[in-house]
Amino acid sequence: MALYAGTPVDFVIDFLSVTMSGLAVVILLGRFRPRATWHDALAGLIAAVLVSLIVLFVPGQSDVWIRPIIPPHGPASRPKSS
Repeated sequence: MALYAGTPVDFVIDFLSVTMSGLAVVILLGRFRPRATWHDALAGLIAAVLVSLIVLFVPGQSDVWIRPIIPPHGPASRPKSS
């Protein structure tokens, strides 16, 4: 992932979006589901990282999603490039 980033700032932005998207799900499920275990948390983090990397590196997915997180207004609200 570091090889594809142009600058260190781009790498940090991509790295945080890959890891924090899964961490938010794990925190919410761990807080509100009383039977959640560390096994569930680990599986959730691994699955979220895999999905985020697929969104980053599959060419068609990057057109739909700007970053590996759900955009606030969807891809239709982005300005069209000339």
